[in-house]
Amino acid sequence: MKDTLAMDIKKVAEALSLSVDEVTRKIALTAYDGVTKKTPVDTGRARGNWNFSVGNADTTVSSEGFGKSTGSHVNSSTPPSSPKAPKITLKKGDGLEDIYITNNLPYINILESGNSKQAPKGMVDVTMNEIRSSF
Repeated sequence: MKDTLAMDIKKVAEALSLSVDEVTRKIALTAYDGVTKKTPVDTGRARGNWNFSVGNADTTVSSEGFGKSTGSHVNSSTPPSSPKAPKITLKKGDGLEDIYITNNLPYINILESGNSKQAPKGMVDVTMNEIRSSF
């Protein structure tokens, strides 16, 4: 899968007259933004535990999140508002390294499998499908 994605990125980069580094950085930032925004919010802990790293996976778990959400979401199809994820930046050349987006909370897989009214289709799969469709 990694080789296929690399070939697609190379084709996109060539079509847009951009470097593979630029396209990879854009995809990584879009993926991080997508998964964090789609992560259900109650206390903010799940959303606050998305880690973005270059070179090595960040496996840390924070006991805090982005703060409590505002608004009611119990039995509601509309998620509450919540604080935003921190702005992530990548420097030139980072797109040529391995980029990791991780969340090591023990219940993140439960949320990803759709066990939330706020994210019934998960976060990662939905975001990756959105990215793939933009190719």
